[in-house]
Amino acid sequence: MNFFRYGLPMVSGLFVLVNLGIIIYMVYLFHILATSNKQIAESMQILVNKIDKLGNKDSL
Repeated sequence: MNFFRYGLPMVSGLFVLVNLGIIIYMVYLFHILATSNKQIAESMQILVNKIDKLGNKDSL
């Protein structure tokens, strides 16, 4: 019965630490994904603006 006195709290504490690590890692991944999507959107907007300028020159 020593396992229930010493081992079980250690296992449950390790389980909580692993879950916290996974949560922190997921937040980090979503943050990286959001910032990279923002950079992609900004570069696409610059490209669209350049295409619009070319289109306006052709219509004149």
